[in-house]
Amino acid sequence: MTGESGPGSEASDGERVLYVDTPTDSVPDRLADRLADCRLRHETGVEAVTAAESESWDGLVLTDGVAADRRSTLLDAVDCPSVLYASADPATIPAETTRRVETIVERETADAPSLLAEKIETLVGQFPDAFEDARASALSTICREVTEASALFVVGDDGRLCWSNHSFEALFPVDRIERSIPETEDFYARLDAIVSGEPDDGGRREIGARDGPVENHSVVVPTPTGTRYYVHQRHRLASVGDGITIEQFEDITDRVRRETRRRLLALLVEQARDGLYTLDHNGVVDFCNESFAAMLGYERGDLIGMHASEILAPGELGAGQRTVQSLLDDPDAEGAEVDMTFRTRDGQHRELSIHYTLLSTGGDTYGGLMGVARDVTERRERTRQIESQRDELSTLSRTNALVQDIIGSLGTAASTTELQQTVCDRLAESGRYGLAWIGERRGGDDVTVPLTSAGAWTEHLDEIELRDDGGTDGGPVTRAYRTGEVQVVSDTRSLAALSPEGERALTAGFESVIVAPLRHGETTHGILAVYATEPDAFSQRIARSFAVLGETIGLALTAIQNKRLLQHEAPLRLAFRSDSDDACLAGIARGCDCTLETAGVVETSDGVVQYLRVDGAAPGTVVDTVRESEIVEDAAVTRTDGDSLVELHGPSSPGTELAEVGARLVETEIDPGGARLVVETTGDADLRSVQTVVERWFPDVTLVSKRKRTQPESDGERSPLSPLTDRQREVLRAAYLSGYYDWPRETTAEELADSLGIASPTLHEHLRRAERNLLAGVLDR
Repeated sequence: MTGESGPGSEASDGERVLYVDTPTDSVPDRLADRLADCRLRHETGVEAVTAAESESWDGLVLTDGVAADRRSTLLDAVDCPSVLYASADPATIPAETTRRVETIVERETADAPSLLAEKIETLVGQFPDAFEDARASALSTICREVTEASALFVVGDDGRLCWSNHSFEALFPVDRIERSIPETEDFYARLDAIVSGEPDDGGRREIGARDGPVENHSVVVPTPTGTRYYVHQRHRLASVGDGITIEQFEDITDRVRRETRRRLLALLVEQARDGLYTLDHNGVVDFCNESFAAMLGYERGDLIGMHASEILAPGELGAGQRTVQSLLDDPDAEGAEVDMTFRTRDGQHRELSIHYTLLSTGGDTYGGLMGVARDVTERRERTRQIESQRDELSTLSRTNALVQDIIGSLGTAASTTELQQTVCDRLAESGRYGLAWIGERRGGDDVTVPLTSAGAWTEHLDEIELRDDGGTDGGPVTRAYRTGEVQVVSDTRSLAALSPEGERALTAGFESVIVAPLRHGETTHGILAVYATEPDAFSQRIARSFAVLGETIGLALTAIQNKRLLQHEAPLRLAFRSDSDDACLAGIARGCDCTLETAGVVETSDGVVQYLRVDGAAPGTVVDTVRESEIVEDAAVTRTDGDSLVELHGPSSPGTELAEVGARLVETEIDPGGARLVVETTGDADLRSVQTVVERWFPDVTLVSKRKRTQPESDGERSPLSPLTDRQREVLRAAYLSGYYDWPRETTAEELADSLGIASPTLHEHLRRAERNLLAGVLDR
């Protein structure tokens, strides 16, 4: 015997737990450290039986190392919750043992001692009230079912026993009661000694007055080795002799214990977090606990009587029947665990993990099944989300790498056609997309046509013409042009009713599409359409990557156009006229009665400097008028000898905004009668964007002429300005216009640098490099 151990071993309070195993078992030592409020005592062999019979216990722990007959003796001797600590598979433990213990803990797990301690504390600490309630209820039930197998005692008025069918000592545990039982012939004196004591919550009652009848009175007799339970009835027969009393007692201890355990099991079933249910042989729910009903949104009473097909999702009944059949075909199978989708009361689907066990009928026929259900909907959804996020991140990573590769290749494209074809080829060759094409609007009829393409189905693109009819809806190409935003169609079946390209995409096997506008500033050069063979191929993150690709392509197309403009390869010259009083600087020209002509524009760090030639008025007068009008941030006289020049400082100008849309402002003349301007652009420029910019600066503008040149204005030789960077060209032009190269100089370096918003050393560096590159372009020809 190891004695009692645990935090409460030195005190008189705390629940007492008897642990019975072999002498070499080391579990009690580890277990005692984990029990907070229990006193653990380890016994083996005969000493364990003696301890169980002679003392009162709050809990009993048995291992499967204890012989079966001794386990039975120990369970008979105690009146407390019991736990079987088993090394063997619980399925191999005899049913006689499993029925008599409250729970089984498997020993062969890493956290088995902790789990065992938790079970002990739960049974002896949290369930006493439930145990007593169940016992009281069991007493009440059994009292109503008393049979004739009772002990009868006929007692005279003097208390002497006249007759009995059982001896007093055989019925009551006289030898186990610690109190002294008097040796007397007075039946009631001995009976009072047995049942006397302080009342508790266990249901014990005093026998009460002996002159009245007693019907189904429960009597509880506590002993050190366990409590005994009796049903007591009294019948007074006054007409017999001097009067006799029949005292009837029935020992219902075993029945109370069985009923208590049954009710505790029912309580555990009801309080279980897992759903429990049974189906009869016809597949009808004939039992379920509250947890299972709650999983499906039903009241328990509503669920009982429903057929399984009413609570299973479509197609799941057959899967369940196949599982049952597999268990019938394998008699050795203990059960099966499957995942099934159930339908809740409101029509939603929930995924449950079900452990099936067939119910035996005692023969070979199917008697139904028992299912233990655990809701795994949220867990599965989390798993799916994690997998989806992992797949999306992998796809996004590959897409970003592809986009960066395409962006890196744009710098080597020498022409618009080469750039567009490079983009389509890279997308198709990636293996992720089946088709890519770039299209643009032609003419003024709002028709988008494909220009370049790569991948499958390209031979049919010549048939496509996508017209914007001005409606509120439209296909993704139309929406991309209108909004300037990426459009995604996750399922091309939704396009079938909107546009013929949707029907053709379905025929070709494409199930999703993304359309990115090729946009820079206010100019939309076209659209990029990419098709995939699977639905939902373009997530929001991937769409953002394509938006960056579209912006980069738009920027590259604008750069190519501007390069062609600088090299005088613009084949299209547009002349505009505006007579509006609100035309740019028209009010200044009228107020000063002069003519203003553009001489050049230089971009600075915080805006632009616009140089104007003044004819018909003093430059200082123009500057004063401009400052009074507050139409620009600042104005100054640049030069007065020769060409009279003024400079206007502002956030933007017509020339810079036209450059953003791939056009070049060749000349502007503004007089009191209106404004005339000439713009050059390339043949593939977005003329709608050009028109928008001109109208913003010159309202009510009219296109006077549109002339297409067949030959560039240059003589075919390389321009001397070609070696200069854009910034060098701007600074050199500003220096020339401001009179920096005149003699004497109209503007000093410091004044020019201040006008451009840069430091004087930076100005000198730009000018030296520009002059060197310019001379190299002339002398090395």
